[in-house]
Amino acid sequence: MEGVVVVASCWQVFSLSDSEVAEALTMRKSLKFAINMTFLNLIAESDASNVVFAINILPPMSALLL
Repeated sequence: MEGVVVVASCWQVFSLSDSEVAEALTMRKSLKFAINMTFLNLIAESDASNVVFAINILPPMSALLL
């Protein structure tokens, strides 16, 4: 199934002055959750192109090291 939301999350983080840092932290938390839940297929979206680029250049499974 494509485009089905299986998980949603919300939390409050204080003292972040950069929206790109917030996007990166969110993506990191999401990827760690996906790994812990052993999701086989994942579509992660973000409007922060630098964050998406950084994730796409990482070697496979490097999210385990985050």
